[in-house]
Amino acid sequence: MICFAWAGFPQYAARCIRTLVNTTGEDVVIVATKPRVPIEGMDALCGCEVIWIEYSETRPIIEILNGRMPRALFVTGWKVRVFKDFRDQARGCGCKVVSMVDNNQLMGIAPLLSFHGLRLAIRESMKALRFKCFIKGKFDAYFVPGKSGERLLSNYGVPQKQIVKGLYSSDSTLFGSDVPLSAREKKIIYVGQYIERKNVVRMVDAFAKAVAIANCKGWVLELYGSGSQKEELMSKAAELNVGLKAYDARIVVRDFTQPAQLARLYQGARALCLPSLEEHWGLVVHEAALNGCMLLLSRYVGASEDLVLFDGCDGINGKLFDPYNAIDIKDAFVKFLLMTDTELDSAKKASLAMAAKISKDGFAKSVIQIVERCKE
Repeated sequence: MICFAWAGFPQYAARCIRTLVNTTGEDVVIVATKPRVPIEGMDALCGCEVIWIEYSETRPIIEILNGRMPRALFVTGWKVRVFKDFRDQARGCGCKVVSMVDNNQLMGIAPLLSFHGLRLAIRESMKALRFKCFIKGKFDAYFVPGKSGERLLSNYGVPQKQIVKGLYSSDSTLFGSDVPLSAREKKIIYVGQYIERKNVVRMVDAFAKAVAIANCKGWVLELYGSGSQKEELMSKAAELNVGLKAYDARIVVRDFTQPAQLARLYQGARALCLPSLEEHWGLVVHEAALNGCMLLLSRYVGASEDLVLFDGCDGINGKLFDPYNAIDIKDAFVKFLLMTDTELDSAKKASLAMAAKISKDGFAKSVIQIVERCKE
């Protein structure tokens, strides 16, 4: 039996684990806390038993699993007490334990001469020290989404044979579009929380300035999410929309939407913008790429390394920017707004090609690869 102990169990994971069960016939059990934003139909998606717990859970993992111990426990949450307890209990019983980790390394992106760069360097050094002192050696393998996580753990001193990519994947049967970017509405979408870390306020300001500089008509920036900054964003959008009327453009702030509805939004958009100050990977980037969207991304988005295709210094299907630099964000918008139809259609092909490298089948194969390696 394979067990996944997952904090804030996300919908993508349910679909990936269902593929694992269907393609391998493995006996799988999920022990999880519910996601912050509720997703409809989660139990039915998994294709296996799901045991929901609270973060305050005190029962040992063997009791939760009715006396059975898995041959491999995949666990999230380096800092979450209940999941740390599960890890230690499983190792004490001789079970192989795999850390599912989506952290990425931010140091090296910002120049050390800046205050922000120095702060990042100190922070990354502390994280590395904490890992080496308190975490390294407590797992038999590490399951990461992509290149950024692989590089982080390598720099932390984890042997390459213990690191396997493939942790994150959207559902290609849910996301996809045959419509060329040049034929879609002039729409850019943002999907995520309305919180400071996501940098959404700076993004809407940059969009408004870019529209005026590029002198482009008819563009819409639509935001989908929830969070503490919603009221501020609605007020900011109303203020900016006054000036955007001259360009028949606007900013729209909407509530969180379920994945089924979200798929249709990507299909009708030309680009996704994710301006996060920190983003471990960013599953929405894969969702957008599966629909062939252009990717306007903060350099701190972990998925950028796996999903933006470069030709020299230029991103064919993506524009990367420093999320702390309003001018850099604005310039990325301007470059995108001025793209030709030919460039847009090349971007779509590149996004689809990069997105195809990540899949639910890849997740399933990686899980089995990890389990086999742990036997060695």
